[in-house]
Amino acid sequence: MRRARWMGLAVAAGLLGAAAPPSPPPPPEIAIPQPRVFPESITATRDGTLIVGSAGNGTIWRARPGDKAATIFIAPDSSGLVSVLGVFADDRHGLLYVCSNGRRSDPTEARDRAAAIRLFDLKSGAPVRNIPTPGASRSLCNDFAVAPDGTAYVAETLRGSIIRVRGDKADVWIADPRLAGADGIAFDDDGQLYVTSVTSGRMFRTGTNADGSARPLVELIPPRKLDRPDGLRHIGRGRFLLAEAGDQGGITLMTVKGDTVTLSPLPGGRTGTTSAVALGKTSWAVAGKLRYRTDPALAGQDPGPFAIYGTPIRAGR
Repeated sequence: MRRARWMGLAVAAGLLGAAAPPSPPPPPEIAIPQPRVFPESITATRDGTLIVGSAGNGTIWRARPGDKAATIFIAPDSSGLVSVLGVFADDRHGLLYVCSNGRRSDPTEARDRAAAIRLFDLKSGAPVRNIPTPGASRSLCNDFAVAPDGTAYVAETLRGSIIRVRGDKADVWIADPRLAGADGIAFDDDGQLYVTSVTSGRMFRTGTNADGSARPLVELIPPRKLDRPDGLRHIGRGRFLLAEAGDQGGITLMTVKGDTVTLSPLPGGRTGTTSAVALGKTSWAVAGKLRYRTDPALAGQDPGPFAIYGTPIRAGR
């Protein structure tokens, strides 16, 4: 009788165990093995390599497919980079675009020298070009979009402009008070250029006229206010990955059809995400934890470790 009872309990336990769904695997994560990195931007190459820029110390990090930890690709000691915001891989032309800026605490002369649009060889990391940012330290190079012909467009945050880069020349392509806080910038398949403001949460569309000038800005109204919209990357068919760096932010799958914008948050997005990029069906992102650099209440506190984190590209809540 006792044996039968134990056998019954064992069978019941087995059935319960079989019915329990398997635990989901932990989200993929690639360590950035250095403190106070404050990664602000991420880009990817066609072969799946991820590249991250450090706002904290100017290091450019790289993680190849399968890496568990990123390694230093371009060191600040050799490059002269001080603080890096946007990074953008232009596979077509073999270039890595980098937004170089100075530290706020540095003298104006040092910040002016650091304010530049830097180009590096995408494979070797060798320096290719150093183009002073128009406006020097009164401007802030934040991120890039590159047209098929190699012309680069820069979201410039402080003066509310888009800078155009052709060859070794950079000029202000469009300036408008509505672009104050310009941060995220990306082309779609049709050559339309989208830009978001991290300060106002507004979103605009422009494009290029036949003579190369900018078309008038058109404001697009999302279904909700964007939460400190930061990095913007086009992933095809009118869809974009939008990083929202606010307290309620994360990664948003944004779709634009005409003047209509729809927003679908991705599950697993982290507060303070500053940039995200797509590789296949996975979004790889960085949470810059930039409040530890800007909020006096957090000054000197440990922001904890930094990482590149992955999440599936599918609509969430």
